[in-house]
Amino acid sequence: MRRYNPATAAKYADAITRLKEGGLTTAKVAAEFGLHPECFRQYLKEHEPELYARQGMVKTESGRSMANHSMGKYKEALHLYATTTESVKSLARRFGFNDCSFGQFIRRHFPELHEQHQKLVQQTKKTD
Repeated sequence: MRRYNPATAAKYADAITRLKEGGLTTAKVAAEFGLHPECFRQYLKEHEPELYARQGMVKTESGRSMANHSMGKYKEALHLYATTTESVKSLARRFGFNDCSFGQFIRRHFPELHEQHQKLVQQTKKTD
């Protein structure tokens, strides 16, 4: 770990405090304090590794962490997965993302949704 002089630590102190309060991205906090985003990220990576690792992560209702952009990326496909019998592979193709990643995302963050989908598929097969 590199050591910075006290002036550098003081330069980033308020921005780090703001980042810890949550709700803003690293880039937005950097802009707010007039810092270069990549320099700020590098400083965090070296001197605040836990905070750096946590950035971009949000807590789900089940208490797990996930990348903030993942929910936005998969939101519509998740809704369809929950309400239709369309497969993970079909939805992934339709929305242009990897089917293995999408399936793993569902099983990791929404296991109850996976079970609900399986029941829906079985019910549909029984009625056909």
